[in-house]
This record gives sequence, C-alpha cells and structure tokens, in this order.
Amino acid sequence: MPSPVTSELPKPKSEDEFEDIAADVAARWWAANVHRNGRRGQRQNGVDLYATPRHATPRHAIWVARE
Repeated sequence: MPSPVTSELPKPKSEDEFEDIAADVAARWWAANVHRNGRRGQRQNGVDLYATPRHATPRHAIWVARE
C-alpha cells in the first residue's frame, strides 16, 4: 500500500485547475477566504490568489507556478 509520501498525484489538466488546487490548499492551511486576482490574460502583477485568514489581520498574496 503506498504511503502519502511515496504516492503520486495526477498532474492538473489546466492552469485553472492548478490554481483551484492552490486555492483549496491555502484555504485549509490558513483557514482563509481565498479569491482569484483577475482572470487569465489580465495584468496581475505576479499575484494569482489572495488569502485572508478568518481569524487574523494579514492578507496573503500567492503566486502560483506549475514549474
């Protein structure tokens, strides 16, 4: 039986799916409300997602890269 350390996940099918995965991870990690910064093709200044923790003040900017 594979362990979580040795198992492999399938690659995301698109950039949008990868950003969705990153948003889900950030939401769980920081217990945060996460939203995307703009849409594909829009200027984002390097920020793909914003995460605002529910019980804290700082807001996290997240850059998502597949490679």
